[in-house]
Formats: sequence, structure tokens, C-alpha cells
Amino acid sequence: MFEDLFYGLAKGTVVFFLVFVAYLINLLILQPLKFRKKFSKYSNVYISEKFNPLVGDMNHEVQCVNEGKVHYAHYAKRAHILAKYDLQAKLEGIEPVIMIISDKACKQFCSFMPRSIDRINAEKGINVLLQHSLIVDRSDKRTMARRKNFSSWIGLNSASKYIPRTVGFCQDMLEAMTTEGKTDLLKHLNKLTFDVFTKILFGNDVDTLVARLYPYENPDGQIEEIGLGEYVIRLAARYADQLYNPVTFIFPFFAKRKLMNPYKRDNRNLQTFRAALRNIISTSKDENTIGKKFYYSPGLSEDEGLDDLFLVMGAGSETTAHSMASCLYYLNKYPECHEKLIKDLTRCGFTKGCDYEKQYNLDNIQECSYLNYVVKETFRMDSVVPGGSEYGASEDIEICGVPIPKGTKVKLDLISNHFSDDKWLEPFEFVPERHDIESDFYERSRKAGKVEDAYSRRAFSHGQRNCPGQSFANMQLKVVMAFLVSHMNFKFDKEDLEKDGIGFGLGSQFKPQVNVSKI
Repeated sequence: MFEDLFYGLAKGTVVFFLVFVAYLINLLILQPLKFRKKFSKYSNVYISEKFNPLVGDMNHEVQCVNEGKVHYAHYAKRAHILAKYDLQAKLEGIEPVIMIISDKACKQFCSFMPRSIDRINAEKGINVLLQHSLIVDRSDKRTMARRKNFSSWIGLNSASKYIPRTVGFCQDMLEAMTTEGKTDLLKHLNKLTFDVFTKILFGNDVDTLVARLYPYENPDGQIEEIGLGEYVIRLAARYADQLYNPVTFIFPFFAKRKLMNPYKRDNRNLQTFRAALRNIISTSKDENTIGKKFYYSPGLSEDEGLDDLFLVMGAGSETTAHSMASCLYYLNKYPECHEKLIKDLTRCGFTKGCDYEKQYNLDNIQECSYLNYVVKETFRMDSVVPGGSEYGASEDIEICGVPIPKGTKVKLDLISNHFSDDKWLEPFEFVPERHDIESDFYERSRKAGKVEDAYSRRAFSHGQRNCPGQSFANMQLKVVMAFLVSHMNFKFDKEDLEKDGIGFGLGSQFKPQVNVSKI
């Protein structure tokens, strides 16, 4: 009897092992190969020459990091190759996705929204932080109403009244940085944007509320008391890391149900953060804050209100800070552009010692044409959100003659088109004048046959679900640049200025140390 039991257990174990191995072979090798083969017959679909089990086309990201470059640098390096195609059949790890490359494909992609292509909640990575927010929900009337409210509350006109506060925070940041001399630029920019966004969201009594410390569980299990701004940064980083964890793709059951670390630990930290947001909302005495409008918006659940708040606090402040770092970097690397910007700001009245309350307003900011060109060129050179949002085909469609079945994940390539030789003259150079239709460079570009269109610029995506906060982000970036350039001397390390493949988008490993002094 014992032998029969032992034999039965051994047989069951072998069967289970074989089934498990077959599952892994199908998941990690056969299905990805089938996807590649399916699209290989289309001449306008790019497929990488080599199949890499498990990592798929993410090997480019791994190679960039190993070479000391930002993880998305390969998009620019391979732009001349990708520009020959309309689409890419890409494997993000083992997950198949169709990437939209050409302007023609982008236009058709947008035309299918939202009937045939719409946002999906991938339930992994950063999406877990925002799984109840307006950016992952399908484009029904309710979601579009939330977008309308978002654009109204954090739009250009309504947010312009907060410009004086932004200038005040800039003054505080400049004092702190000059005291240090050589400073961690991103740390200060993150604090600046977080202070601005929380002030807008929670009103005049926010200082006391956000100054509190909250328990954060580190990977080693140690509990650390940190502020809310640091909490946002760490949460975003940890959930971005989850996206590259093999468990996320191979055993999604464990990841989605948070049955093991880092998923359990990250979720505990997330719940602590959400509890802190609830406390801030409930104890804030200012009843007319934008934060309360988000949280108590009619028809929204508490989870939806909280995640829309986090969308502004986390995604908004983080992306804006990284764009500011990129802008200062390129101005330092291209001193002739820096000098032109100083002259343009001076022409428009943005000088040290000017009357801040009178000078810093939307009309005066918009008058600075070269500042506008600098900001546009910054977004072209360094896309702060390199990954793009995730969409799904809700029915069978065809883009550029390529059939895309229902259920296929679709994403927009936000970077490679910015470096296409077909669209841009000297695409790897920082040239703000390329956006000035009256400049000599613009005329040379046209004579050389370099013609970009609306779909060639993708920093804020396209279509009905493009970034709802782009107007506010643009304004914040211009205000801060106007102040810093007219009040601050800054110098990046020579090694960073000469480094190939540097970038400051989300997930970047670069934390520039910058020498700062007052003008």
C-alpha cells in the first residue's frame, strides 16, 4: 500500500512537472515566436532580427543600462531603421504589442479612437498606482466628463492664477541650492513641483499637512519615516520596477493578487500613502480646493477620487520636474541657446529684480517666443514618459494595411519619430529655431525636404486620450525656466555634458549634480 501511494505521488509529481514545463515553453517561447511569425510577412512591420526568450525586445533597454545610457536611448539610435516602417511587432518581455511608428499609422491609430481602439488597464507597473484613475478607464461619457473636469481644474486659464506661488517656490529653491553650491538638481526640482501641485490641490493650510512624516517599508524590511513628496518618488520608482520583474509576466496571478514581495510590500506602502491623502482631504480647512473637487466629484467612488489626485500629485509633479532637468541640461550643453534665451527673457521684462507680481503672468510668458521654442525642443529631445500609455483593439482593425486582431495591445512610439532623418534636419542637435517658421534653420529644413507634421511631435501623445495636463505642464515649465535662467548660474558636470545616451525621463538612473550660484 505504501509503495502504491509513493508511486502515485511520484507519478503525479512528474505529470505536474511536465505540464508546468510545457506551460513555460508555450508562454516563453512558442507564443512569442507565433506572434513574430504572424507579422513577419508584412514589409511595413519591423521585427527585430533576433528572438530573445523571456526579455524579448526589452534587451535594448538592458543593453542601454549596461552601457551607462538611459534605458530608452536605443529609440533615438535606431530611429533611422524604425523610420522605414509603419509598425513594429514588439515583445515587451513575453508580452506582444504593436507599436505605432509612422505619422500615417499614428493618424489612423487616432481615427480608431475610441470605437475600435481604447485605453486598457494593464494592471501592472505604474498602472497599479492609477488603476482607478481617468487615464486607464475606457472612453465612455463618464470618463470623458472626468477628463473635462481635469482640464478645467488643472487647465491653462484656471492654473495661471497660481503663477505667483510658483515663483515664490522658485525663490525658496534657489536659496536652498545656492547654499549647497553643488546640488542634487532633480531633488530640488521634485520638491519644487511637488510643493506647487500640492499647494494648488490642497490650499493654504497644506504646509502643515504635507510636512508630516509617514512610515515607509524599505526592501530590507526596515521602516523609515519620510515626507509625502519623497513617498511619491519612491512609490513611482518601485511600481516602475515591478514592470521588469519576471514574476509580473510569468506568474501574473501572484503579482496581481499581491501574494509575494515586492508586490505585498509595495501595496502596503501604497495603502499608507492613500490613507495619508484621505487624512489631508478630511483635515484641510479650505473647502474650495481643487483637491476636494477631485475627491468629492459627483459620481466618483473614493478610489477614483484618490487615484485622480495621485495622477496630479505623482504623474504631474514627477514628469514636470524631469522635463525641467532636461531643459536646463540642454541649455548648459548649448550655451548659444542659453544666451539667446536670456536675451529673449530680458526683452520681455524677465530680469533679476523685476516686479514679480506684475511680470510673471500668462500673457508675458506667452510673449517669450524663444522660450516657447526651447520648451518644444526639450520635449523633442527627451521624452519624459518614454513608455507611452497602453491601448487595446476592441475589434478587428487594419492599420496601414496590416490586420490587427481584437484584443491586441497597441502603443504609440513616443521617441523614435523625434529623431527621424525624414522629418528633422540635424535631429540629434538641440536647435530651438527649428520650431520658428521665420528662422533660417526652419527655411534650410524645408529646402532639405524635412517636413514634420502634427503627428511627428509625440511628447504628450495624440488622439482623444492625449495628456490632459499638457497645457499646465507647459506653463509650469516656462514659468520656472523664465525665473531660473534670469536668476541662476548653473553648470552640469563635464562628464554629463559629454556623455552619449544621457536622458532624464522617468526611470532614468541619472541624478545630475550641478554647481549653482545666483546671478
